[in-house]
Amino acid sequence: MIKKFFILTVVLVFSFVANAQELEFNINIDRQQTPNIPVNLTNDIKSNLTNFVNNRRWTNDQFSPQERIKCNILLTLDASSTVGRYISIAQIQFVRPVYGATYESIILTFIDKNFDFEYAQSQPLDYNENVYLSNIASMLSFYAYIALALDYDSFSKMGGGPYVEKAYALANTAQSANPPPLN
Repeated sequence: MIKKFFILTVVLVFSFVANAQELEFNINIDRQQTPNIPVNLTNDIKSNLTNFVNNRRWTNDQFSPQERIKCNILLTLDASSTVGRYISIAQIQFVRPVYGATYESIILTFIDKNFDFEYAQSQPLDYNENVYLSNIASMLSFYAYIALALDYDSFSKMGGGPYVEKAYALANTAQSANPPPLN
């Protein structure tokens, strides 16, 4: 019995390592300009957004934990126009490990001055490639595909093409859904 438990434990541990996700998003929220927003709400937003990106498979490829593409996002909440609607600016930075080395390289730094989104506390975020579900899920998915595109392009010419196409299709789907502006 103990031997079977040990074998099962080893198999489970190695299956989790083999299925490590591709991205490692680190999302922080600066709420200094919106002190009326409760800390527990910004913590919930941070946790839910981070889990949405990090716990999803974006490719069919296998990434070891040290190969994960890092993305740092600093969301500066500028205003909350109504409950659940947030006007913000996102500072986004993609970092990837240098192949065969112990250091990392920045592949993109970008400021999105229109990172406005709707969020209801504890709302589950979901994503469907063919259907617009929410602006926050679409924006995070867009940046996930851009991170993958840049990473794959750094290994081979046009290697990120499929992910650029996914980002483009996602942007078109969101635009055709014609969501109302948040500000």
